[in-house]
Amino acid sequence: MPDAEGKSQDARHPLDKVKGLSIGAVDYITKPFESEEVLARVRVQLKLHSLRKTLERQNQQLYATLEQILLVAAESRLH
Repeated sequence: MPDAEGKSQDARHPLDKVKGLSIGAVDYITKPFESEEVLARVRVQLKLHSLRKTLERQNQQLYATLEQILLVAAESRLH
């Protein structure tokens, strides 16, 4: 909501944006906002979440494969 000078709360405290982002916020939307922009930002965050999950799963698979390779290599040295 604008103050007596016509500045929004967000414009008076730009460091709040920086603080929020530095403690884990992934985005910051100021008022007034456009619904299309909000939807686009939500879609981006959903895509990033999906990609992170995919990467985590692929890393787990990679480590499991690496463990198997190392186990086979260790067993072959014993024989």
